[in-house]
Amino acid sequence: WLQAAKAGEPQTGIYAEDSHGDQLSPGWVRPATVGRMRLTRHSDYGLRMLMYLAVEAASGPPSAEGRGPVRQVGQIATAYGISVHHLSKVAQTLVKAGFLVAVRGRSGGFRLSRPAAQINVGDVIRATEPDFELADCFGGEDRCVIQRCCELAGVLDDAKEAFMARLDAVTVDRLVAPKQQMTIALRIDRTPA
Repeated sequence: WLQAAKAGEPQTGIYAEDSHGDQLSPGWVRPATVGRMRLTRHSDYGLRMLMYLAVEAASGPPSAEGRGPVRQVGQIATAYGISVHHLSKVAQTLVKAGFLVAVRGRSGGFRLSRPAAQINVGDVIRATEPDFELADCFGGEDRCVIQRCCELAGVLDDAKEAFMARLDAVTVDRLVAPKQQMTIALRIDRTPA
């Protein structure tokens, strides 16, 4: 389909979009039938929450061991325009996994359990994804008649390992490297109270 697009032949498909929904340059199309590998919304929101708190920790006044200020789920959900209810569930997962600390009380909320440079993205994904079975044959049960002689499971396992190795090489701090731009995009107020 890509070659047809470059040759100017008629296409069936839709224009490809980037992660923000903006149309990519004309000529690059993606057929409507192509599926995508995706992380769950739980993982997406988990990373977003950690990123928000990492920006807060880096752009605010010095705090206890670089963990940043305590923020309520509502503040973070509003910044991203996402569900407070769903983000609350995600926050509990991140607390259980040791990435966040829950602070009780009237001005309670959540903050990073350690500096963002010490939070590995691969570990976050492992904690927030329910499983990594890319195909039925990953379950270990005889779900497919060719499972015992097929090489697909090995190829997909190699791909999964490469995917996780890449995520293991990145910290949450790296995800928010353009901290000034992130502060503006998330509308984090840096004016003194």
